[in-house]
Amino acid sequence: MQKFMDNHRGTEANFEWSSINELTDRIIGAAIEVHKALGPGLLESAYESCLGHELSLLNICFERQVPLPIRY
Repeated sequence: MQKFMDNHRGTEANFEWSSINELTDRIIGAAIEVHKALGPGLLESAYESCLGHELSLLNICFERQVPLPIRY
């Protein structure tokens, strides 16, 4: 993260961070809406499906269940 910050200083960096913060706020808001509607205790797949629907309504592009390379 520090390397990214060092390479992105100035006006462009401020714009990027404000865009990232706005997107983050929208995503968290969508997750809160799903939790308020469904409440706790359901399977993760139910929340995933509903969050996908909320993100689509907000025109936020996303991918579900993307494989990640992990070393253990």
